[in-house]
Amino acid sequence: EELLCERLRARVRVLELDWEPTGGTRIGRLDAAKLGGDTEDFDGGTELAKVGVLLTGRERALAREAEVAALAAGLGAEPPGAVLLLGASGVGKTRVLTEFLATQPTAGVPTRVWHVAPARVISGMSYLGQWEARWIAILRHAATRKLVLYFDDLLGLFSAGRSSGSSLTLGDLLLPWLVDQRVRVLGEITPEAWRVLRERRRAFADQFQIVTVLPPPPQAQWRILSHMLRELEGRHRVRYTLDAVPTALALAERYYGQRDFPGRIAEVLETLSARAVGQTLGRAEVIGEFIRRTGSAASLVDLDQPLTREQIETALGAELKGQPQAIRVLADVLLRAKAGLNDPGRPLATLLLLGPTGVGKTACAKALARYLGGSRALIRIDLNEYAEAGDASRLVGTFAAPDGVLTAAIRRQPSSVVLLDEIEKAAPDVFDLLLSLLDEGRLTDAHGRVAHFQQAVIVMTSNLGAREASRQLGFAAPAQDRATYLDAARRFFRPEFVNRIDHVLPFTPLGDAELRAITAQAVAAVLTRSGLKTRPCLIDLDPAAIDALMAIGRDDALGARALKRGIERALVQPL
Repeated sequence: EELLCERLRARVRVLELDWEPTGGTRIGRLDAAKLGGDTEDFDGGTELAKVGVLLTGRERALAREAEVAALAAGLGAEPPGAVLLLGASGVGKTRVLTEFLATQPTAGVPTRVWHVAPARVISGMSYLGQWEARWIAILRHAATRKLVLYFDDLLGLFSAGRSSGSSLTLGDLLLPWLVDQRVRVLGEITPEAWRVLRERRRAFADQFQIVTVLPPPPQAQWRILSHMLRELEGRHRVRYTLDAVPTALALAERYYGQRDFPGRIAEVLETLSARAVGQTLGRAEVIGEFIRRTGSAASLVDLDQPLTREQIETALGAELKGQPQAIRVLADVLLRAKAGLNDPGRPLATLLLLGPTGVGKTACAKALARYLGGSRALIRIDLNEYAEAGDASRLVGTFAAPDGVLTAAIRRQPSSVVLLDEIEKAAPDVFDLLLSLLDEGRLTDAHGRVAHFQQAVIVMTSNLGAREASRQLGFAAPAQDRATYLDAARRFFRPEFVNRIDHVLPFTPLGDAELRAITAQAVAAVLTRSGLKTRPCLIDLDPAAIDALMAIGRDDALGARALKRGIERALVQPL
């Protein structure tokens, strides 16, 4: 009997109640949660002021009369419903809303719009049922006062509130209010995120009336830009010189061409103006802002700053030894980017570096990253850690954890070198993901946010062919070695993957001259370590010591890595 009772025992996670009790007050889904008793009463107006921001119509928009009229019609409808501003990133969706607030204070159209961030609703809510009670109080207050709740992160509604003990989210509790048309909601979303929302929460997405926001016509763009500059100059007490605007337009087209006008330039000028209150802003200040935002080297951003092949090859050759073909290819990539002649729809370049260990494949990526913008410009991912089925989701994120390793990194540092080590060890679904990246220069994460790689260099490394080349025991010509590596890559990778690679570069084994130069570099790096710099000592290094250290650490099978280990053993440890 006890065993039977245990099997029949059930746990109720969500209790759906909907009835008309005495007095006519309707009790909905979350009100039933109060039957658990462990919640508190919230004042909806007070809580809305804590978690939301009342929007104003301070920022105006030009050439948006049709969109504003459609928005007013949707928000003024009775019974209340949900309206969605749908448009690409940077097209001006938020400006349509602020223009509506500035021009539509008419009877019957609610103009009190509160921007609510989902994460703030659950912030500070510590025990079971607390954030749910707060959220219902806010919804009830908005319905009673005919307020509009505005969300620019609709997908975030379905992650806020989720925990290990409950799958209930803000979006789940909002849905019945939309179905019953009890509250006005305004959303803003990109086409990519809209597709994800429809796939994951179709019932929620179907509640919205769509207002499509398209890019402004070309003839209106200069009017919009002039209006934007007047707003910024008045608000931040700055002044833009005549040469600043063409520079900003050119650089915005180059670095943010994937975003629509006016967003691709508005964000840059807004940030620059806020940082330089009361100053005159010219071409130099605009260039400096793009350098700061993109992380690119000044020699690449400033079109008037000279950049020659000799400069690039000298700088890269100081770090990368014995690989002149790779240095020439990298110089070509940088010069093409400097001239603005790279394909705007793809990464700056896609390189596959082949060769045995220790010949400089990883060092090549590091040297290029330092030239582009320093050590922070390197995004390194070891693909031997992504060898299992389903690991591709870690690169682009999941719905519950949307900040993927790769997509989040490229959003932080758009101008970068993406180093994909040991590419041959990646799982098949990772290769499928990379096909999209190499072909279109973009990836979409689990929340529909697009990560752009148009200002990145993709560097993939592999040891494919190293075993076959080593069997030739050093008697083969360099050309034959290169053919061995290329044949191994073509046999391993799918044709559609190889076809998306701009350059396949076999790295040749290092000779005596290259090993000696690497030894000297490694020793010089040792002498800069803090343990020596902070002590009053003088080290006299005989030139013959370089040859001795090279002989101690030399291993033709392991290359420069074995050399550096030998220096640690023979020089650093005695010191």
